[in-house]
Amino acid sequence: MMQRTAGLLFLLLEFLHLSTTSATASDALRPEALETFFRLRVVAAAVDIEKVSGPYPGPTTGLVPIASVLDRPLIVQRRLRGSLRDAWGRPILYWSDGTSYMVVSLGADGQPQFDYTLDPPYAGVPKGWAGTDPADDLVVVDGVAYRGPASLSEILRRTMADLRVTATACESYAIDNNVYPGPITPIDAVSRIETDLEPVYIRVLTKVDPWGQPYLFWSNTRAYALVSYGVDGQPDYPYAMWGQAEFEALAVGPTTALGQDLVFVNGQFAQWPAVGVGP
Repeated sequence: MMQRTAGLLFLLLEFLHLSTTSATASDALRPEALETFFRLRVVAAAVDIEKVSGPYPGPTTGLVPIASVLDRPLIVQRRLRGSLRDAWGRPILYWSDGTSYMVVSLGADGQPQFDYTLDPPYAGVPKGWAGTDPADDLVVVDGVAYRGPASLSEILRRTMADLRVTATACESYAIDNNVYPGPITPIDAVSRIETDLEPVYIRVLTKVDPWGQPYLFWSNTRAYALVSYGVDGQPDYPYAMWGQAEFEALAVGPTTALGQDLVFVNGQFAQWPAVGVGP
């Protein structure tokens, strides 16, 4: 119960922070959008709690009102109260295949901004800032803001976490084998080392970054590097021509250019977004 309360308190503090920072911006989101985004996060937190005792509510056929799939109304009422509708009074919508889920508000106009008939329905939703038009959709997928006021920084932090987890698995592999997985040179998709790491050193290797690009891995077995091309999906450097000296010479540090690559070399970040959590 304390963990649940702490989680909802964190969401409240995050909402207050977003309200303060957005109110000072010339292109700030309207209060209704901020309130709706907060409600989506509360609903997502409740769905995650439901997952503790079983699969996510569903599966559903397309988007449905969240209230229609939660079959424990007394629990739902206590947890969510007024969060089942967005700030414009429309039902918050929900999709799940049992292993993944999405919650959506269609914005002030109640009309879908994206094609939600895809499989999965968030496949065509560009990740990042939702924009300042109150008619823009707001989307949360598996507890992560896909489309909302905090989404870009949150996705960058998630990318950093993915790289750290894979790097930890590589370090554990090296402890047992005296070498890093590989050799993988020139740099290639991290899926090349999947069989080396699963399931002993990592349960499931994350092979694709949040923008749909493969995570990349380089190793000569004595050193290693992990790379995500980041928001723009374009490489900052000619990694295909790089070896140990070039990767180890990259000591750029945090960057405010959010399109730049995320690069992890030999246990630490060499280049990372300033909005993320640093090394």
